[in-house]
Amino acid sequence: MKKILITGISSFIGYHLAKYFSGLSYEVTGTVSKKLREYEQRSIQAKRLNNLKEVNIFKLDMRDNQSLKNTIQDVKPDYCIHHAGYTQNYGSFEYDIDQAFEINVRPLYALYKELTDVGCKGVIITGTNAEYSDCDLANMENDNCMPTTPYGLSKLNETLSAYQLSKFFNLPTRISRVYIPFGAMDSPNKLFPYLINLLKQNRTVDLSPGLQKRDFIYIKELVRIYFSLLLDLETGNFEIFNACSGAPIRLKDFICLICEKLGKETKLLDFNARQMRPREPRISYGNTNKLSTMLNYQFNYSLENAIEDYLNEEK
Repeated sequence: MKKILITGISSFIGYHLAKYFSGLSYEVTGTVSKKLREYEQRSIQAKRLNNLKEVNIFKLDMRDNQSLKNTIQDVKPDYCIHHAGYTQNYGSFEYDIDQAFEINVRPLYALYKELTDVGCKGVIITGTNAEYSDCDLANMENDNCMPTTPYGLSKLNETLSAYQLSKFFNLPTRISRVYIPFGAMDSPNKLFPYLINLLKQNRTVDLSPGLQKRDFIYIKELVRIYFSLLLDLETGNFEIFNACSGAPIRLKDFICLICEKLGKETKLLDFNARQMRPREPRISYGNTNKLSTMLNYQFNYSLENAIEDYLNEEK
């Protein structure tokens, strides 16, 4: 059985990656940033970790090189998905760029060195659409990136560092530039879980006009993309792939679709209650041609089917 190390499994995406790969023919080891007993019992992180019965869970501080070395030496993974990162205030200029460097960038050298020493076949690193410049056109993997947020700058720095280290250590690497994932076990404070909870109670939801177009990707689709990236590591080299649907939709329309699938009246949606965030991009979406042509990837879920599946899991 092949071994895979996944960092950051208490997060929404990290949890689903661990769940997905443990259901395949992989022995999964996941890392978290603190001891299991330190997670609040009723928190969403604790719920996620309690669901990962088939996963070996290690505490790992990415800033501690010795701890990182010990973990990799103990696991000796065939593959690594490096998903852990610093995301606090990721949408704000209050994002701590110095802390981000210490967590997102500085540990990469030790990570690549230790993975190479144990014979790891390749690594996937979670990137973000925030690495791209604001643009009305579909983002392409070879675009010149000029991120407009500190978080985007931090993650672009991580991508560039991974590129250098991939070449230096000859360790195949894939960057998964993730857009906006949705699905079960997301934080209850996020928009869609919050929306669904209120609609189920027939309560009015205060919203902004929702005119911005975004690229939403169902979490079950997203983990399949990661699997395709993992298989592609066998071809070697360093590559960046957009992990998205490639089909932007107005946030307002997406919300109305959720409302419809729940059988609720749209009068519960107050799109004039809040203002849009200042300087928010009008549109953001990715081009999926590279995903389709190089990996022969075929999407499983239409947007409507994804929402229906998501709502069924939330029952």
